[in-house]
Amino acid sequence: MSPVFHVIVAQQPYIGRATTVCDSRDNSTSVLGYTCNGLRRSCQAYLTFRAQPPYDSVASISTLLAANSSQLAQLNSVPENAVFDTNRMVLVPVTCSCSGFVNLSNSPGRGRYSNEEFVCGTRITVPLRCACPTKNQSDDGVNYLLSYLITWNQFVSGISALFGVDTGRTLAANGLSETSIVYPFTTLLVPLQDPPTSSQVTAPQPPPPPFATLPPSVPPRSGGSSKTWIYVVKAEPVVVSSQSFESIEKPLKKEADEDSYSQDFLESISSIAQSLKVYTFQELKTATQDFSPSCWIKGSVYRGTINGDFAAIKRMNGDVSKEINLLNKINHFNLIRLSGVSFNEGNWYLVYEYASNGPLSEWIHEKRDQPIMDWKKRLQIALDVASGLNYLHRYTSSPHVHKDLNSSNVLLDQDFRAKIANFGLARSVEGQEGPFALTRHIVGTKGYMAPEYLENGIVSPMLDVYAFGVLMLEILTGKTSLPFENLRNLMDPSLQGKYSPDLALVLFRLIASCLKKDPSDRPNMDDIFQSLSRISTSTLSGEWAIIFNFGDSNSDTGGLVSGLGEALDPPNGQIYFQKPSGRFCDGRLIIDFLMDAMDLPFLNPYLDSIAAPSFRRGCNFAAAGSTILPATASSVSPFSFGIQVAQFFRFKAKVEDILAKTRKYDKYIPAQDYFQKALYMFDIGQNDLAGAFYSKTLDQILASIPTILLEFEHGIESLYDQGARIFWIHNTGPLGCLPQNIAKFGTDPSKLDELGCVSSHNQASRLVNLQLRALCKKFQGQYPDANVTHVDIFTIKSNLIANYSRYGFEQPLMACCGYGGPPLNYDSRISCGQTKVLNGSSVTAKGCNDSTEYVNWDGIHYTEAANQYVASQVLTGKYSDPPFADKMPFLLKLKF
Repeated sequence: MSPVFHVIVAQQPYIGRATTVCDSRDNSTSVLGYTCNGLRRSCQAYLTFRAQPPYDSVASISTLLAANSSQLAQLNSVPENAVFDTNRMVLVPVTCSCSGFVNLSNSPGRGRYSNEEFVCGTRITVPLRCACPTKNQSDDGVNYLLSYLITWNQFVSGISALFGVDTGRTLAANGLSETSIVYPFTTLLVPLQDPPTSSQVTAPQPPPPPFATLPPSVPPRSGGSSKTWIYVVKAEPVVVSSQSFESIEKPLKKEADEDSYSQDFLESISSIAQSLKVYTFQELKTATQDFSPSCWIKGSVYRGTINGDFAAIKRMNGDVSKEINLLNKINHFNLIRLSGVSFNEGNWYLVYEYASNGPLSEWIHEKRDQPIMDWKKRLQIALDVASGLNYLHRYTSSPHVHKDLNSSNVLLDQDFRAKIANFGLARSVEGQEGPFALTRHIVGTKGYMAPEYLENGIVSPMLDVYAFGVLMLEILTGKTSLPFENLRNLMDPSLQGKYSPDLALVLFRLIASCLKKDPSDRPNMDDIFQSLSRISTSTLSGEWAIIFNFGDSNSDTGGLVSGLGEALDPPNGQIYFQKPSGRFCDGRLIIDFLMDAMDLPFLNPYLDSIAAPSFRRGCNFAAAGSTILPATASSVSPFSFGIQVAQFFRFKAKVEDILAKTRKYDKYIPAQDYFQKALYMFDIGQNDLAGAFYSKTLDQILASIPTILLEFEHGIESLYDQGARIFWIHNTGPLGCLPQNIAKFGTDPSKLDELGCVSSHNQASRLVNLQLRALCKKFQGQYPDANVTHVDIFTIKSNLIANYSRYGFEQPLMACCGYGGPPLNYDSRISCGQTKVLNGSSVTAKGCNDSTEYVNWDGIHYTEAANQYVASQVLTGKYSDPPFADKMPFLLKLKF
């Protein structure tokens, strides 16, 4: 079996670990390759490759990566018959070109293979990630983009320096910020003015150290401290440069004899951490003014000044190899960074980055004379700690457990960003019993240790999850322990009520899940991090996300019922609401599941004024029967798109008027700045096409599509003029697969497609969707400060109908609630739940026994089960253009 690599990609921002999740089914363009947005669709690009037998020669690497062997040899300044040293970084010249939107084709295989299906001799095509400079980059002097494969212990700054590139330009090329995290085995685009050279990647390596393992440490002198405190005072943070021991050897004077004994230790530690700076003891004495009391912080930690910047220097004794090994492998903004080591008279000295605002414990417990830590800072700290633990549990090699998470071991930098510190107890949990291990040595901080650890010595990532729950409780309450009681009494009084009670309640529920006695009932850190990300982003963008929806019956949550006083009959609403809720469904709609995924309540209809509903988080203007085009003498559309937009304008004006007069109703209405931050959703247009088939030919309907979309365009323009900036536009589903249309227009089998759907209706749906997508592209170019996302509902629903049994359904085209029996169970003369006299007999359109077996509910609308499936697919992002996760002001959870 031989892999053959083809380079066929273009640029897109860095997406981190998504490219390394081998079992992921994510086919979004960001994961599969860089988007084709370069100035040219084909260009010269470069890759890095680390030589490994059997791919360690010019010939073998060129064959593997489909590169020109002469060019590769010339670029690396070696002859064509050269063999590279193992792990030597090799520059590879490639021609980077587009295939469609991303690097998805050029593969001779069909579909996905499991690892059992490969046989010897199979030819595998593996696309490589490369990119061509965009117009802006070309204008800025960038002529080439190099795809650099990141490995352990590498930073953007170091990679940029390797090629003589400003770090800011590399960050910009990848859509990163200074606090962004990069992961091993992912690619980083390095913008170059000139081709890379071999001298940039072949710097001489230090000679191997004489020792492979740490020798036993010398016993400490009497009176020496063994404490492991990390405590810092306010100062500027520092990133100490990395340098190997061999590059800093200096002649010593009177301390030469004393340091000669520790020199062996210094050389041995360099074998563990060659990227660390190894300091002489004299350098640390100078940095701390000979360890002056004025530089003493707490315990065995001193503040030092190195190259004009502060650093935290901690004295330790005993075997520190495990901690150094771990800290040398991790690269995460929220884990304290070890930048150097030293050894003297049996003591190790570890040099860390300096966090200027000290331990979290001093801010939430000691209540020193300092500014109050507000709600947003506390939430950000919780998110930072979750991010660091998630990295420790999932992305270190191998996964580790911290084992001593507490508020004293969380340090805060000058921006109150959290750094987890003190890894003395950290240990790997792989290699023996899988993710669980046992110990008889119970150590940690009282109050933070999980029950299974105290009782049975079980060590697993759930140990940190439990401690994180305790820590979050401290962050919110300012107390070390307390019973669950009234929410207002629980919260730290120093917050003075300036927090969202709804968000606080969500956080307390998350805390309760972390503190479950059974570790298998606790969420993992990735789930916790995702939950906190949604909450935090919602807070930072305006307390909660806010949604305004425009549409027809597919997203009507009670608008038509409220506006016209028409009631729906049971069994509508029977599954979730236990009664009719104004929705044409047995339960929830797609929009309900999407709202739930955003941790938001269901949208209230604009026209529903009963019981003073809250519009704090949005408003729904959708109404059943609505069209994009305004109603005419021969059509019925009580609340067309133009009317819904006008209703929104009245709603916005009324809110602004109320806010100008009083703050009494703040909890019921949006804040004024929410309108620009809001997500504007659209699911409308189905009735324009479906209704037209009753009076027009297919050609006439197809010819009318530009007129329909022009009206839609005017509505979007009006909303944009009123400050709307985030648009999420659903296209039209397969109208030909609705029982209503099959019953009316599909009596002739020749008019049906292979799925049994009416071909003409689906043809119209496809054409309007094609033109709608083009319109969305136009919006994206016309409004560069807006986020416009097109969601392909047609493909999702078509896939459901074509593969219904795979998703647990039994009836793809028959209505659950209707009259007439198989094959469609639909009669246009009677709606779901109604009782009427037909042909002299009283009949009722009844619901089926189990609606979860049906895709269609009433001949026109989908069941709750089908809506849930559609929502789950929407939330993957792979049916959106661009993927909505890249553009949304908040994150969504995959919970279905």
